[in-house]
Parts: sequence; C-alpha cells; structure tokens
Amino acid sequence: MDNWDTPQNILVILAHPDDPEFFCGATLALWARAGHRITYQLLTCGDKGFNDSTPADMTPDALCAIRHAEQLAAAKVIGVEAVHFMDCPDGYLIPDLNTRLNIVRVIRKFKPDIVVTCDPQTLFATYGINHPDHRAAGQVVLDAVFPAAGS
Repeated sequence: MDNWDTPQNILVILAHPDDPEFFCGATLALWARAGHRITYQLLTCGDKGFNDSTPADMTPDALCAIRHAEQLAAAKVIGVEAVHFMDCPDGYLIPDLNTRLNIVRVIRKFKPDIVVTCDPQTLFATYGINHPDHRAAGQVVLDAVFPAAGS
C-alpha cells in the first residue's frame, strides 16, 4: 500500500467463522482502529465443527446459527463493518469455477484496496497439514483476484 494515511477498503475472505480472528484478528483490529473499512466474506458456515463436548442434540443447522452469531459478535469487537456468509458446506470447499465466480462478484462489489486470505501452501509445522477448506479458500481467492482486478 502506498498510502495508509487514507482509509482503505479491506476485504477478508476466509473459509470459516472464527478464521479471521484466529489468523489475523489483532492486525484487523489495528487496521479498524486506524480508520480502515473492513468487510468479511466467509465461505463456509462451520456446520461441521463438532467435538466430544458438543451436546448430543446439536444439529448442523443449529451449529451454523451459533457460528454466525459468534462471528458477528467477534467482528463487532474487532471493528468490522460487515460480515457476509457464503455458507458453502464445511469441509467440502473446493476452488472450482462456481466458487471463483462468486468471489469475483464479491470483489467487484466491494472494490477492496486490500484482499486478505490464507496462503494455500501453508502447512502447520507440528502436523505438516492444513485444513482442506483453508487451502481451498486461499487458492480460490488467489484465482479470483486476477479477473476481478482492474474492474
């Protein structure tokens, strides 16, 4: 960025609710407090985030609603102006043409100065892995930036 003195439009495109805060929450909060406009576009609803402590009667739809509410509350603390959910199925995100076209539309609509996503090649050192949705999100966003640029 050449000019951080004027407010920038920042579009954060990541796979799951909670990814923005987990990956770069402090940076986003700093940017928001500096006057930059931040919008989230989350690609899945996180409806598969079950673990041993999840109540037995929890359904994917109920979990999706909880994840949306938690994400909206977290984004408010960060200073995010808007949160949008694409609600692709959690765990099944693929960087296909349809997803890319949807992201191109989002980029063209919001006209960001900065797009934040994850690196599709990053592997966590301890395990040598990364969630497939994170890799797919990073790849499809990188693929979408090119046709969206300049328009």
